[in-house]
Order: sequence, then structure tokens, then C-alpha cells
Amino acid sequence: MRKLVTLDLLTHQKINSFQSVRTQQVDLMIKSLKNDGGCVVDLSAKVAKLSADITCSMVFGKKYMDEELDKRGFKGILQEVVHLGATPNLGDFSPSLV
Repeated sequence: MRKLVTLDLLTHQKINSFQSVRTQQVDLMIKSLKNDGGCVVDLSAKVAKLSADITCSMVFGKKYMDEELDKRGFKGILQEVVHLGATPNLGDFSPSLV
């Protein structure tokens, strides 16, 4: 999975090609913050949502909180993938163990 992300999604050309997606998602977050004006805001949650929205827009062409994706349990699956991706893998340190 990491190899796929590194070799396909994180190339210089791919990152540059999604500049408009990143700009659009940041603009939406700023508008959301303006709408919350005067209220306490969980900025960590907003930034996490921004990151998920940008990633999903790049990979799937849809926002993270799209109703259709949520009905299919996508949110739970994505959280599990993030958890498994953050878990250390012995094969990363010693490929001969895999």
C-alpha cells in the first residue's frame, strides 16, 4: 500500500495536477470557519476532515463525507485503513521477514 501511494499518488506531477482540488477544499474549510464565527471550533477535527476530503477527492473523485460513501460504511473502512497503516510492520524494517 505504501509503495503504491509513494510511486503513484505522491509523484511531483500528480501533486501538481491536484492543486485546484486542494485550493477548493481549503476555500470550503475557510468558509466553514467563517460560518462558525464567534463559536468555539475544534480545529483538529476541521483539519482532519480537510485532509480526508482532499485525499478522497484525489483518489476517488468524491468528498469524504459524501452521503453515498458513508452509507456503504466507507468512513469506518477508511478509519481502519489509517489505523492499519499507522501500525508498525516488521517487513518495513526487515524485508526478509515477509
